[in-house]
Amino acid sequence: QNRRREKLPEIDVFAIHALETNVDEGAEPLEWLLLTSVPTYTQAQALERLAWYARRWTIESWHRVLKSGCRIETRQFGNVERFVRATALFAVVSWRILYGMLLARLDGNLSCEVLLQPIEWQALYCRTHGSTEMPDEPPSLAQVILWIARLGGYLARKRDHPPGPTVIWRGFLVLHEITMMYRIFRASDGKATLPALPPLPTRLSIERTLFILDWLQNVELRRRVHAGLNKGEARNALARSVFFYRLGEIRDRSFEAQRYRASGLNLVTAAIVLWNTVYLERAVQTMHARGVPADATLLPYLSPLGWEHINLTGDYVWHKDRKLQAGRFRPLRPMPGAEPRIRRPSQTAEGSTDLAAIPGELDIV
Repeated sequence: QNRRREKLPEIDVFAIHALETNVDEGAEPLEWLLLTSVPTYTQAQALERLAWYARRWTIESWHRVLKSGCRIETRQFGNVERFVRATALFAVVSWRILYGMLLARLDGNLSCEVLLQPIEWQALYCRTHGSTEMPDEPPSLAQVILWIARLGGYLARKRDHPPGPTVIWRGFLVLHEITMMYRIFRASDGKATLPALPPLPTRLSIERTLFILDWLQNVELRRRVHAGLNKGEARNALARSVFFYRLGEIRDRSFEAQRYRASGLNLVTAAIVLWNTVYLERAVQTMHARGVPADATLLPYLSPLGWEHINLTGDYVWHKDRKLQAGRFRPLRPMPGAEPRIRRPSQTAEGSTDLAAIPGELDIV
């Protein structure tokens, strides 16, 4: 019904019902009911669709590393190009973490050098064992993943599950810093020059590198950043002034009341910004109508965050009987030093003032 109401095209859906057999006693059999738009007619096709769905958990784990570990959804890159480049790098980082975790579970006896560079596992070994004496052979992959997970907060208790992507991600961040310090100390000891460490992109280094490159090459970016910072500071100044007129205290005891108080602050601040935006536009239109010159290039730099014309008392009340009708506006105040030409507002049949007759006769909010 929803698709018909939204006028969406109809599609054919194939249902696949799978039930696990020959399960252990006391275990609940696995049962899946899958819906797919991919044509499925034979048993081989159904098994292929089930294999696709069985990979869902691995894909979900990779997405969890990308979103929770790399925090890709919280990035503010400014434009699509920078976002795409950063996402490509973070995708590789997420793949490396998930690859190491799964490979250690499948074949933990592999050498750790399938995942780490020699300088990385050496730094990790020194940090874990508190010794500068290296083993003759590289440790196993399972041991290295366990050490990395402990750096990320994994407790490794007897009944704990194998380390997951979250603690491994945190451990890789710590490992990167440990490796850099290990390389510096090795170089200061007069040892042979170590090979350059392949950079491990972290959420800080990637974002900082991309931003610095754009910052150095793009003048418009620097202007936009400064404008954004100034806008944020102006908004915070307005909120501080509105908030109990600079008292800056929330004395409510319950969390619910505190949340309502903070929500009220956002409401009043947004109302002031909306008011200023509407009447700034009307003031400019009035100036044009009266032939007062206004530089159009300065209009984008006007800020609706001023509050000098508002009496901030800490109490903000909306009177329903003073609410203007749709399409009506309050009169503009005259410009200081100018001679306002005030026309008596027309009267409606009901005897109320027609505020729509006022615009164009006065000058400024």
